[in-house]
Amino acid sequence: MKRPAARYGFNPFPEPKKGVNRMINKRPACMKSLSWHNIPYVKEKNKGGFVRMEQTKWKRNIKELLSASDKDIVNMLIEDRLLPDWQGALCPHCQRGKLSALTSNGRDQILRHRCSAKNCQRYFLPHHLHPIFSHGKGPEGHPLQMQAAALLLRLLNVPLSSIHILTHINHKAIESMNRRLLLARKGHVQQQEKKIKFGGCPRAWKEVEADEATFDKKTLTPKELGINDGKPVVWEQWGAIVQRGRPETLVLRKLNPARTVRRAPGPGAIRKSDWQPFAQRFLANRKVILHTDSARSYRLKLPGMVHDAVVHKKRKVKKNGKWIWLRPTFVRVAKHKLPDGNTVTCKAGTQIVDRAWKFIKERLKRNQNAKVSSLMLTALIRSAQYEYWHRKDDLWVCTGDLVAQYMAGTVDTLNGKADLETLTTTELQQKLKRAGWRRAAQGLLEVLHLIQRQKILEKLCNDEYGTGVEDVTYPDGFFLMAVGQLHLNRHTFMAEDFWSASLGCLPTPKLECHVSVTLSFLRNIGNEELRNDVIKEQREIRLRDFKHTVLSHLDDLDGGLTTMFEEYSDIFKEDQMEKIEDAMQIAKRRISLAWGIESAPTGTLGSSDKQFAYIPWKFRLSEGKLDEISSSRPKKVARLEDYIFDDIPSREISDSGVSQMFLSHLLDLLAFAFCLVEVAHLSSFRAYSKLFIKLAFNRPPAESGLRAPNVSEMQAADKEAWKCICELANKGWSMDDALHEIVQVR
Repeated sequence: MKRPAARYGFNPFPEPKKGVNRMINKRPACMKSLSWHNIPYVKEKNKGGFVRMEQTKWKRNIKELLSASDKDIVNMLIEDRLLPDWQGALCPHCQRGKLSALTSNGRDQILRHRCSAKNCQRYFLPHHLHPIFSHGKGPEGHPLQMQAAALLLRLLNVPLSSIHILTHINHKAIESMNRRLLLARKGHVQQQEKKIKFGGCPRAWKEVEADEATFDKKTLTPKELGINDGKPVVWEQWGAIVQRGRPETLVLRKLNPARTVRRAPGPGAIRKSDWQPFAQRFLANRKVILHTDSARSYRLKLPGMVHDAVVHKKRKVKKNGKWIWLRPTFVRVAKHKLPDGNTVTCKAGTQIVDRAWKFIKERLKRNQNAKVSSLMLTALIRSAQYEYWHRKDDLWVCTGDLVAQYMAGTVDTLNGKADLETLTTTELQQKLKRAGWRRAAQGLLEVLHLIQRQKILEKLCNDEYGTGVEDVTYPDGFFLMAVGQLHLNRHTFMAEDFWSASLGCLPTPKLECHVSVTLSFLRNIGNEELRNDVIKEQREIRLRDFKHTVLSHLDDLDGGLTTMFEEYSDIFKEDQMEKIEDAMQIAKRRISLAWGIESAPTGTLGSSDKQFAYIPWKFRLSEGKLDEISSSRPKKVARLEDYIFDDIPSREISDSGVSQMFLSHLLDLLAFAFCLVEVAHLSSFRAYSKLFIKLAFNRPPAESGLRAPNVSEMQAADKEAWKCICELANKGWSMDDALHEIVQVR
């Protein structure tokens, strides 16, 4: 289409975003300089681009859900992790009998689980205590097929009124299911946000964007306003930080904006009192480049952070004696001189976080229930944040993972896995031997948490803090359940942190006395001693307390367990207990025996008499491979010493050849072992693995008469490279610098 001749005379402001006017005023791409195009806006791209919705396929479709029988829908939802498998679990009512397989009661065809206890014999539906699905009679009672179909439509952001028309499910039942889904997502997001970290790469600085947005306002009534206050409007304002190229790092924080007059267009930019703790928590000493708008609060200087800004406001300046308007700047090229002397060029702007705000606002439905400072508005924002994290994923599968995390504590509790105080010392010792030393330590960590929290609640209930809590009675022998593991209260998971005490271990299970306090209640009591106890409990519990606190309650445990904790105290940190797939979870104890990590007093390699050395490929094992090797051995009497003094297991490396995937697996196992003990960053090992695999599988030309290296030559090359790396590391070089020297320089 030919452009009109009057293009240069048509110059509207602001620029139109679509239609004929946009086509007329659009600048050709050739007017951008080559240097502009050579600088990408997003430099880190972990995943590919978006898949078009008409080409996307989820795991389930609505036809498959509606046409399934009662038994098929239960098996289908268990496979998708949307339902727990209650078969064999402890009865939620009597806590004595075990639940049977699905069966009918003879009066109808509804499938249920039945308790095996003689005095109980209760029936439980497969979705008992479910965070999303409900059961009942009347207009709000619907089969699992219809509820699953409604959930699928809700995950596709179909309006609730349209779901009612499509499925004929009562609108109150749909709204109730939607509320439960929002609250479950809210609790999950609040827990996962604590694990998000920005930057942290030793050499490459990461780019991060920050911005604030306003969602709603409320005019206070004269009773709420007070006397002689001329600013009656309160605002719902949130701040956000996101790393470019990683949407799963979006972090939101509710702000406390100032109140305004009635006709104010907004609460203004973020205040320094809100931004300073937010930035200090996520950005300080993280080696990031912060991109923001021109608000003054963002000029805060923090170590390990550089900052640039763009002006989102048109300005009036005088040029050649005439006043002209300068258009706002949304993206510009910025150059930064880093503290190490290097210079980096990037594009300043807040395009990513602005699109995130647009994504969130499209999913907000403000009504009489979702207003300023309301729980529903917060849940809607958190739910949209959850969808933004998984915007490229199958939300049906993601919801299954969310429900599995919610129900894991409940089912484990009813299976007796979390009720540690009901176990005798001999039974606990057998559990530790069957699980192995790593999982045994995790179990003892749980015991220590239970003991610490029980002491605080016991002092609170006995009014030893002088708080005036006289109506709370504390009977002897109560046990404590951790977050998300209390089957008596489904809202436990929805709270950010929840402590509960119940009479579950008393001889009379029919008593339903229940004492619950939230963490915010403990913080706001105002008692200094209580607040200090709570803060102390929240801190990292050092493993030196195991010998004095936990093992004193387990008198007849083998003494070798104490020796084991003393030897591996530096590896055994709570922050290193991250869950990794069994296929890639390194056998940390086996690697530590080969490298001498247990003798490092500060938990850092190179700080002891032991030095770095090469680990042959046959000794690099994952937890899955280690279990496979252990299960293939002949059976013998299990002793605790076998987990401490056994030989280092090894695997067979075929001489006929290895694949790229297998070689990458071997290199990654060693890299993960170093990262778990905080020796080096994973990106340094990735660079080494990428170069090694490229050289190992590089085929020379046929006319050269050369062949590709075999397995023995690959191992010899890896050994020679690590010999140089270890030599540098033993001389005082950091492992990151040593890897960089071998991979990039030499």
